[in-house]
Amino acid sequence: ILTEKSISDRTVVITNQEGWRFVETITNDICVIVAYDYRAQDLCIKDNITLITPIAEAQLSPRMENAIKVSRPEIYDYQKALIAIGLDEANARRTALNTGRSWIVFRRQNSIDGRIIQPEWTENPEARVLPTLCLLGAWDATRHGDKWAYEDVDVVSKIAGHSYEEIERDLTYLASCDDAPVISLNGIWKVKSPSELFLLFSNQMTTDQLDRFFFETERILRASDPQFDLEEDDRLLAAIKGKSRLQSPTLLNSLCDSIAKLATLGPEIPRLNSLSVEHKVKQLINNLFENADSIRWLSLSPYLQDLAEAAPDIFLTHVERSLSESTQPIAELVYQSSVRDIRRCSYQAPLLWTLEQIAWDPVY
Repeated sequence: ILTEKSISDRTVVITNQEGWRFVETITNDICVIVAYDYRAQDLCIKDNITLITPIAEAQLSPRMENAIKVSRPEIYDYQKALIAIGLDEANARRTALNTGRSWIVFRRQNSIDGRIIQPEWTENPEARVLPTLCLLGAWDATRHGDKWAYEDVDVVSKIAGHSYEEIERDLTYLASCDDAPVISLNGIWKVKSPSELFLLFSNQMTTDQLDRFFFETERILRASDPQFDLEEDDRLLAAIKGKSRLQSPTLLNSLCDSIAKLATLGPEIPRLNSLSVEHKVKQLINNLFENADSIRWLSLSPYLQDLAEAAPDIFLTHVERSLSESTQPIAELVYQSSVRDIRRCSYQAPLLWTLEQIAWDPVY
């Protein structure tokens, strides 16, 4: 429609019933995109009208044989499009991640029209689950037979303070909405635009909810990664030997990302600031690295960048303390990365990236 001028010249988008009444007066061939909720009996479709109705993918049914599925753009294509409309490369990359590659979210985040900024699904009763998703951006809810593949659903339920059945019911409804805030792919629930959701719903977080989040996050991250019970040569077989974390990598990365988000955005949000979220984050980071042995450093190595971003002063203090100890526990990240075997994990790389990330800050 956009590329063929002969089609775009006779295409209109209508957003209300008054627009449809205008369409009914047109006698020439016309393509009509209906961008509002309507009842079929309200529309009198004449032979000269080609009707296009955008609907959420979750609302598709087998009877819709003529449905054309428009997939989300690949992230690199999305970035190129953003650069083409004037964003610089760094900003385009960040925007692609923050909007979940959704043009609707991009339009909303850059709009000065208050009616557009507030999505319709924020008014649904099922939106009660969304403050929890500000803290849990993604998790794995796949099953192996009649059992959950990971402990993720229990963690989500504990932080939310509701049964997972209730949470999943609300999410399933929200995923079916137009411009849905969440998606489910191969058993993984994920927020489309974590930054947007955080700004919309973080002011609804409760003290108990935050306390549950920090308690569960500390419990999970303080636990040693079971793979380190094995000899180095056997760690590639950790999953087969049953020596993996109870939580999925998806949830672990999401928790650490939320910690960094709370630290950077929390103080700017009155509600979170009143709940002393910055202090809670610093206390968490301190508890994670206080007297950390080599196994703790190795277990936390994949998440060092987010944890350091949340409280760089505290992180650097514990790096220095670890180096000053006679056993130098942090040095194990280097020692276990020095073996020349491409099959083995490089534990020192996340540490080096983290230190470089901090070094770019003029304060350090």
